[in-house]
Amino acid sequence: MATAHSTAPGSTAGLPWVTSYPAGVEWGAAFAGKSLPTLLEAAVARHGSKICTNFLGKTNTYGEVGRLVDQVAAGLQAAGVVKGTKVGLLLPNSPTYIVYYYAILKAGGLATDESPLGWLSFEPDPPAISPMQLRLRLWPSGEALHLAACHPHGASISWDSEGSG
Repeated sequence: MATAHSTAPGSTAGLPWVTSYPAGVEWGAAFAGKSLPTLLEAAVARHGSKICTNFLGKTNTYGEVGRLVDQVAAGLQAAGVVKGTKVGLLLPNSPTYIVYYYAILKAGGLATDESPLGWLSFEPDPPAISPMQLRLRLWPSGEALHLAACHPHGASISWDSEGSG
């Protein structure tokens, strides 16, 4: 079935965003069927000492990010995450998000996102999101585990979707 943006193989006709890519990027390049955790492991092996993230002046190398992902993935597996476990994420765009997202995938879980923008408050000193507020908002989504930064100091909470944890 044709779509509004279908093109002949290798053609970029009708794809205006392609002009934003750097010269030499081949739009029609074939991709190897590899998982994101496998691609991260390859990047760690190839670029271990190079900077992977730079957030508010704090940098992490690919090697550091890879080690953090491994540690968090092991922790998630110890908490019961197995292939197909839904794990909700409510984190800001930060290196922490990157680590937890990849760790969920590496542990076999399915990462589901809840945008922190939905929690924005325009109060001068907004209150922290309480665990109960978070539970009421996320409980119906079916995740077995939620990982959230719901406190100004980054405190994380988690519970099972059945409400027993």
